[in-house]
Amino acid sequence: MYLAREIRWDDRVCEMVGVIPGDVVMHERPIGRGYTKLKRTGSSLWPVQQSGVSEEIFSAHEFHYSSLENLDPDIEYAYEVRRGMGIDGKHDGIIYKNTLPTN
Repeated sequence: MYLAREIRWDDRVCEMVGVIPGDVVMHERPIGRGYTKLKRTGSSLWPVQQSGVSEEIFSAHEFHYSSLENLDPDIEYAYEVRRGMGIDGKHDGIIYKNTLPTN
């Protein structure tokens, strides 16, 4: 959230640092909660192998009261969402230089 351009909650807008080209919107109820399945896109900053086993699809957990809007269409993502919400229902893990923020 801190890396986004701004955070909106009801009628309030707070400017953030603007590293990630997108805006955070806070919601009253959770969106995207529960278990998710992600597939590596090949751009992930984390190693593909864990414990000597190649894991292209892996399970994770998400629980969000926020979403990202107004994202740059050229953003590179680390993961494809196979189950769950992620950032936009299709992707998760924005790659920016050596950071990997997720929704």
